[in-house]
Amino acid sequence: MAIKTQNIHRILVALDPRFNTREVNHSILQAATSLALRLNAELNTLFVEDINLLHLAELPFAREVVYGTFSSRKFNVADMERSLNAQTARLRKLVETVAQQNQIKIAFDVMRGDIAREVCSASKNVDLLVVGKNTQTVRQSLKIGKITKAILSSVNCNLLLLQHGAIVERPVAVFYTGSEASQKALQLAIQLVQQDHKNLIVVYSTCTDTQYKELSQKVNILTESFAIEARHIQLKSNTADAMLDVMSMTGARILLLDSSKPAFSSEQVQALVQQSNTPIIFIN
Repeated sequence: MAIKTQNIHRILVALDPRFNTREVNHSILQAATSLALRLNAELNTLFVEDINLLHLAELPFAREVVYGTFSSRKFNVADMERSLNAQTARLRKLVETVAQQNQIKIAFDVMRGDIAREVCSASKNVDLLVVGKNTQTVRQSLKIGKITKAILSSVNCNLLLLQHGAIVERPVAVFYTGSEASQKALQLAIQLVQQDHKNLIVVYSTCTDTQYKELSQKVNILTESFAIEARHIQLKSNTADAMLDVMSMTGARILLLDSSKPAFSSEQVQALVQQSNTPIIFIN
């Protein structure tokens, strides 16, 4: 029985100037570019100029702290406009450089407004949204940023969360519950595995032996036409710690999760995102 592939035609990368080094945005954009090339997908980038910074600049007491010192200086709307224009120019140049290096066309768009709201709005017309996991990646912090958390809770498309330095690579782990979204996740996992037929790990929630047998049989039917030998693993508990143990044990480099009917509580999903240093794709 053959299956259709999960169609990812348009990928959008949300660029973030709060990542205060060129290296971080370059890492995230490069990972997204590699994925777009693998899936033969169109790649777009978006920079949202934070309207809240302009509102802050309008305040008479607004001051800018000079990084690495205890000094500060006054700034106004004109200063902030110049700063935003400089950020836009740097990000545009970065996108052009990555596009040239990979011989791929990458669109670059600029909007102004609330970052999370504008990113979620723009993602309505794409198949996969890519965002950086946090704003402290240069210090290898595993905390999820406020804006990223807002996007995670509001976005209605497939979402890829990337930690700085991570790439979308095999082995591929997919959490399978039998739902429509988890079947889509499995389809995408098969695409990502490609010819590495022994690099698919299918993870199941805690359930009865009968339920586990039924789910694993469905997976085998879906994978047999691709000659893929999936590795089947059942969680000891539906917790972030149990999933992280499986990821560590198997050496999985990416995790695909069903976000429509999650088997994990919202608290456990947040813990998983915060503690994992591998990319996670949430499938709707």
